[in-house]
Amino acid sequence: MASEGSAQGDDGPLKHLHEDGPVRTADNTHNQSLHAEQTADKAEPDSMPSTGQAVPKEEDSVKADDQDASIQSPASTLAETLSLLSLSTPAAVEYKSSRLGQNGQQKEDDDGNHASSQTASQTRGTPDQSDAPRILVRKPAKPQEGDVSVGLVYDAIMEEHRGPPGHVERPQRTAVLVERLKETGLADRCCHVPARQATDEELQRAHTAEHVRHISGPRKDDDWLMGDNFYSELTPVAARYAAGCSVQAVQAVCRGDVDRAFAVVRPPGHHAECARAMGFCFYNNVAVAAMAARQEPGIERVLVLDWDVHHGNGIESILYDRPDIMYISLHRGNGFYPGTGEVYDAGKGPGEGFNVNIPWQRGGLSDADYIAAFDLVLEPIIGAYAPDLIIVSAGFDAVVGDPLGGMSLSPELFGHLTERMARLARGKLVLALEGGYNLRMTAECARHCMQVLLGGKPAVLDTPWKPAKDSELMLSLVAAIQAQHWPVLESISIPERFSKAWEFYLLGKQTAASLQVKSSPRTRSATKKR
Repeated sequence: MASEGSAQGDDGPLKHLHEDGPVRTADNTHNQSLHAEQTADKAEPDSMPSTGQAVPKEEDSVKADDQDASIQSPASTLAETLSLLSLSTPAAVEYKSSRLGQNGQQKEDDDGNHASSQTASQTRGTPDQSDAPRILVRKPAKPQEGDVSVGLVYDAIMEEHRGPPGHVERPQRTAVLVERLKETGLADRCCHVPARQATDEELQRAHTAEHVRHISGPRKDDDWLMGDNFYSELTPVAARYAAGCSVQAVQAVCRGDVDRAFAVVRPPGHHAECARAMGFCFYNNVAVAAMAARQEPGIERVLVLDWDVHHGNGIESILYDRPDIMYISLHRGNGFYPGTGEVYDAGKGPGEGFNVNIPWQRGGLSDADYIAAFDLVLEPIIGAYAPDLIIVSAGFDAVVGDPLGGMSLSPELFGHLTERMARLARGKLVLALEGGYNLRMTAECARHCMQVLLGGKPAVLDTPWKPAKDSELMLSLVAAIQAQHWPVLESISIPERFSKAWEFYLLGKQTAASLQVKSSPRTRSATKKR
């Protein structure tokens, strides 16, 4: 893998932009390791006050600063020895008995409500029954006036997917995030949507039957690795819950049980391909959920927006020829894992024009670069596509301090992006957790997203307004390529026109940002001290 923190200079596809127009460069070879190196930016300490929820013990995790690059391995091909999972394994039986009474009925919590992990199969019969029109959601414990109806989907069983010591994809990723939502009161303002496992039918819309059988294999005596994925006793259960909770969130929104939803899930999914697990991912949670959405009445067009710092190669490959599910990804390119997501990859056959990649050519980019991408290129495309539902592959590893991402986005930015997506989705919006490996920063990003999902305004961005020069070149190239499919970009499809539009855009944004910074709480506080 090329150095993730290095700029490309004239070696990337941008060098062709101002010569003879867009010229396709050779595709990057798929990299075989996710962790060939760590970024220069170390993660901040991962700590979170407890409010009573049992968070996995510290010995099961490691501080982000202490990550060891030795957990690298080639992108996985699934072990052929796996077969169907027996849910009668000791750990599964113990977990089930802890959540259900002796008569098999769901236990009640301290308030007399059924636990939020009540599955769809317990509510509607067998796991393969998915024809019920409504999902039984639990009302918010402490709603506030004016709150939008938001579903929170989560189950601690997903934290039983445990890897080797020092692995960044650890159980605390979801535990700390949910704890943060609880201690800030945001969780109590949400409707609690029952968690469930994905059915074979749902999984096989995105994966082969053989892949599903392989993942659903019997437990091993010891934890073990599948390529760059680790596998433990309850991994098959956790993986099905991650996909099933994502589907459940989508169905709850599509059926009107809630207006918006956040699926806090792991293992993540966007690297998982049709017949291959890789990049910590087993099932492609968001692709499975998007295909489930297409089974819902009135959902004709679905947009999947992926803001994880890594390209979602699995989502792209699964949806590449589909016009009814559009995929947009902002990610680090230029050899960054997984080495896919070239700017020229725009879909094929009937799906041509429904795949949009913005492969940033280096790390260190800021809020200004992402906002420019949405303002100039992505929002016009999304508006023209007019999706009936937007699903966000919500990875938070582009935030400053993430041990893998090497970017410099603020947690507040993700609130702003969430607000934009809610507007463009006309309300029907689902976020599903992907990456994010600094526990504290990932939880903060999720907090800002949830505040906006509930109807709040995003926090003021105090970051300097100065997009990088190579961001201008990349966005100009994206506009030139996508204008062939989206006439709304025709006015900026020629480099000279884009450059003029960029100058006017920067002038307006810098003026607005200056006024905003002067009125921000941080600036007013500093002025008073002087």
